[in-house]
Amino acid sequence: DGIAEYGQGWTDDMFMASSILSRTGHVDEAATLLASYARRLQRPDGLFNHAVDGPAAWGRGNGFAALGIVEALTVMPARHPSRAALLEIYRRHMAAIKAQQSPDGMWRQVIDDPAAYREETATAMLLTAMARGLRLGWIDRSYAPVVDRAWHGLAAHVAAGASFVDLGEEV
Repeated sequence: DGIAEYGQGWTDDMFMASSILSRTGHVDEAATLLASYARRLQRPDGLFNHAVDGPAAWGRGNGFAALGIVEALTVMPARHPSRAALLEIYRRHMAAIKAQQSPDGMWRQVIDDPAAYREETATAMLLTAMARGLRLGWIDRSYAPVVDRAWHGLAAHVAAGASFVDLGEEV
């Protein structure tokens, strides 16, 4: 029915299950899972709630959803019957993500909450998903400056020796 047997129905499952399915040649199953989760978790504005009972656009959860979709699209044949629907889910998501980018290029722990802190992992995942879509032609060139800002925003959080910097302190 589109729910992973041991899944929680969270956006995390969209990456954890579908990336394995996609890379092992089970693209039909990955597409079914992703479409099923999107019907339940993708909001009208294109962002993903973390779970049906967790109605918040968690940053990492949106990253998990985005990466799961791009993993499936990357290996999915161009004429696959689910490709158009997955591309539409992806494009709606990227448009919503693009609109929520903070001025420094980062995305937040809760994507649409301006008071939430800027989050490195969410930014890295969303940057990766958007950059791949841009490179493979799934989204248009208007996303290039968004990817560039995200890269520079994320790089500003990495200090010498690959430690992370948050609020001016190395962690």
